[in-house]
Amino acid sequence: MDGINDLEYKELRLDLVDLTEGVVGSFLFYYDEEVKKIYELPPQKRGAELRKLANRIKEDYKTGRIAV
Repeated sequence: MDGINDLEYKELRLDLVDLTEGVVGSFLFYYDEEVKKIYELPPQKRGAELRKLANRIKEDYKTGRIAV
């Protein structure tokens, strides 16, 4: 991963797992590119964007928009 601090990126993904409690972990794989985009944001903006993504993921999962 070019320019990505592995530890920070992993922490961001773990935060997403926490925020999407109840969603099958493999479902989150489909959003990996979006997590990378959030990682590229300034640290002070990451939390809000991650929460928005988590809410969208939970809604997608609940409505079955993306099949696992």
